Amino acid sequence: MLINSLIVYHLANDFKKLEGMEFVSCNQVDTNSLLFVFTDDLEVNQIEFKIARNETALFMRDNNNSQTLHTMFFKELNTDILQNVFQLNNDRVIVLEFISYKLVIILFGYGKSDVLLVSHNYEILKSFLGRYQLNDNFKSLLNLTDLDNKILITNRLAYTKREVIDKLCFKSEFQNKRLKYLFYNEVIFDCFTNIFDVNYIELGNVITEPVDKSVANILDNNIFNTFYNYYLEYLEKLENCTLWTLFEKEDSYIALPNLLVADNNVIIKKYNLKEVYTSENLNLIISNGFYKFIKYIDIKEKIALYEKPLERILHKNQKLIDNFWNGIDLNNLANKYKYFADLLISLPNNKIKSGNSIKIMNYENEEVEIELDGKINLIDNAQKYYKKSNKTKKEYERKVLDIPVLEKKIELIKVLQLRLSTINNNKELKVFEEDIINYDLINLKDLKIDNNQLNKRLNPSQMLGLKFKKFELKNGFVLFVGKDSDNNDELTTKFAKPNDIWLHSKDLGGSHCIIKNNNKTFPPKEIIEQAAEICAYYSKGRNSKYVPVLYTFKKNVVKPKGAKSGAVRVNKEEVIFVTPNLSV
Repeated sequence: MLINSLIVYHLANDFKKLEGMEFVSCNQVDTNSLLFVFTDDLEVNQIEFKIARNETALFMRDNNNSQTLHTMFFKELNTDILQNVFQLNNDRVIVLEFISYKLVIILFGYGKSDVLLVSHNYEILKSFLGRYQLNDNFKSLLNLTDLDNKILITNRLAYTKREVIDKLCFKSEFQNKRLKYLFYNEVIFDCFTNIFDVNYIELGNVITEPVDKSVANILDNNIFNTFYNYYLEYLEKLENCTLWTLFEKEDSYIALPNLLVADNNVIIKKYNLKEVYTSENLNLIISNGFYKFIKYIDIKEKIALYEKPLERILHKNQKLIDNFWNGIDLNNLANKYKYFADLLISLPNNKIKSGNSIKIMNYENEEVEIELDGKINLIDNAQKYYKKSNKTKKEYERKVLDIPVLEKKIELIKVLQLRLSTINNNKELKVFEEDIINYDLINLKDLKIDNNQLNKRLNPSQMLGLKFKKFELKNGFVLFVGKDSDNNDELTTKFAKPNDIWLHSKDLGGSHCIIKNNNKTFPPKEIIEQAAEICAYYSKGRNSKYVPVLYTFKKNVVKPKGAKSGAVRVNKEEVIFVTPNLSV
């Protein structure tokens, strides 16, 4: 979690610069974000409160950032003067105290974060997100979950190091000494205890795990005083820290004072912390971490859109192959049906009916029982078995041809899964999505991907572009190729711009092709030739040695009214002869 009690302590101190300023407004930036504006007529300051997924952030932001503002909240505070800013209960709660009311900003995360308008007695008057009941007393609610007043150790057979330190901390001398700074965030706790062990080796060795309860006298005054004094000394250093580092931690981010992490490589390795950013500006650290977290989660959610469908079709295609090799042997079954038919047709009285089965002596003088359709005679049953044999044989031959395709499909899926696991940004994801749509073996229909979800991330032009085959040409030029007559119409009439280059095989059926072109002149000759070779490949002249391909600006191509799909009229054209070639 990005916000911890130590950070809230520092934020509260940073926000004290707002004391004496007038409350200008509080507006909703988006569903779960508020922007507070303060002024003293000389300068304007803004605080932003944001929630996304399980993360909450609060920071003073750059006034140069402009955002669209929506609903106004807490109008009761307009023109009121901020009197005091403080951290409540040494917890992840900041209170902005005005003349008339208080604003309580709760930074717990996990569905508990909110901004409350309360009376001076902490009676809840308004809730931004509706997570707290009106007329409840927030301070009373907070005290119910006040870990500082809980005794964690009762009738245990052994104490871990954490429990020993907790037992020390919950002595009366420690009450209200900001324990949550160090002991309610696992990384900060481990950093502190690791430094403590290094500096006080003997004491660190005594407070080890497990400690038998029979030697609980280790919690004597000498040990307690040593630890207590070290704690207070270190706490003062943390409260005066001026340099912070943002770390990536698994699927989240954490901000730590450099004092904690400078000599704590063991803890950094334990939690696999990756340094992202270091600054004296804590507000910048928090906003940076929050937006990186949102971007990370956003990418993960988009990637998840493809993970299960790819796994599903991988399993489906692998099962088809397994069934072919390990399931019913269709070739033998087809031969068996033909064998039954031959036996039935060879019988002398094959025009009679013989019930639901018959036993026949075969050519090796062995008895064979054959199931029959009792409603028809033996010769008709024989014809029925011949048909079943032919049908099964064709199914076998079809599946034999399908196996190489299925194997290629499986190989492609595994490549896509590997690519998906390495995607780190939206640009890579969009390339991946374009490839998925352009593949012949796998497409969105196979994956059952909701096009509406793609529409949220790609503009209409990009979505339309994904419908066509796409080829990267030399010098950054891109060629789009239609897939059928309707697709050709879309490519030419909806997707192409006036100065794009339109290509088509001359006097032969084939795909419409478009070279994206930002100039009013033709691309270099080598680009036209490269595109024409692909265009010829997607025409009925694919197997010819030379194919004439016409090209022109798209503005010279007209769709006659009432013309069938794919039919156009070209007013002005150039022609080039090329050999069909897809390997460009």
